[in-house]
Amino acid sequence: MRSRNCLLISVFIPVILLLSRLDTAGQDTLLMVHPTADNIHLVDRLIGQGIFPLEGYHLLGVFHEDEAYDYGEAADYIRDHRLQYVSLKEVKGKLDPYHISVTNSCSDQFEELFAISRGALFFGGPDIPPVLYGEPLHLLTRVTDPFRHYFEVSFLY
Repeated sequence: MRSRNCLLISVFIPVILLLSRLDTAGQDTLLMVHPTADNIHLVDRLIGQGIFPLEGYHLLGVFHEDEAYDYGEAADYIRDHRLQYVSLKEVKGKLDPYHISVTNSCSDQFEELFAISRGALFFGGPDIPPVLYGEPLHLLTRVTDPFRHYFEVSFLY
């Protein structure tokens, strides 16, 4: 299991927990997983208000090609708000729930992302497919974007 500077961050957990792990000298890269327009807006506001000081950092939004979200909206937001310190990277490759914790077609891209980054932001979200933790699907569980979860969990392995 890889354990670089990858930190689980939810919008409900104070972002300040990450600050002690980051060095703001130079052009370092911080990964933002599931970089929706709303998530980019949130991080940009936290930076703008001085709550999340990331001067000199580049935010690289990473996502999987099969996710349900239209990342064109995020690209439009970045362009329209002239966020020169933010860019997007699509990870390509086959992911399924049975090849998450082993080397898979995305592993080389994950290694490259780890090598160029100082840490990663993971945002909270909807239910994770129970198959990923060995449980059956409960009647009330609503999985809206399984590939987002396959991507995020595989990235952590």
